[in-house]
Amino acid sequence: MNGYFVKIEKIDWIDKDGKEASIRFSFKDQIANAYSFPCNFLVGEIVEVYLVPLYEETSDESFWKENIDGIKKIDQAEDHEWRYYCYGEIKGVNPYLLNCGVFEFEMAYNKTVDSSIIGKYVYFVIARLDIIEV
Repeated sequence: MNGYFVKIEKIDWIDKDGKEASIRFSFKDQIANAYSFPCNFLVGEIVEVYLVPLYEETSDESFWKENIDGIKKIDQAEDHEWRYYCYGEIKGVNPYLLNCGVFEFEMAYNKTVDSSIIGKYVYFVIARLDIIEV
């Protein structure tokens, strides 16, 4: 799991006493939102974090065929602040290491661990992105 030094831009408390919040953060030129529990962040601080994706089930056809243009990016869904449509390149297997441009994610995907898929482009959905302080 990769750590990132991010700037905490905004905290929207879901339950302040329970330390549950929605976090807006920046990294390089990317602004993103993630769920945090327990949240001990302060607005304006630069902190090392892990980004932990909860993946939505994606069909094999979509995973392998929705990114034929070789895109590397994540797009925030309009309907939910922690949901992302991801386009990336496979950089490693077992687990899959997926390079989506600014961010890389690991995914346990048991369809194949054949190294010939390294360099292939894929599409997947993060149903909820969590942010955890290192």
